[in-house]
Amino acid sequence: FMSANNGQIKIRTINELLSEVTVYDVLGREIIKKTNIASNDLILNNITATNQALIVKIKLEKGEVVTRKVIL
Repeated sequence: FMSANNGQIKIRTINELLSEVTVYDVLGREIIKKTNIASNDLILNNITATNQALIVKIKLEKGEVVTRKVIL
């Protein structure tokens, strides 16, 4: 589950822990990266890239990688 608003992205998993989350703009530039999360919930605050599409790459503890697009 993922939601985005007001410069904030919330990510929540049910069955697996988050390992790493990276946020990119549409040009592929890395905006924010969090590693060694080991939690089911993550809130990314103060994201300055507003009014644009972002790519969120989520890596789970067991190695699965999920990519989602969000508009912030």
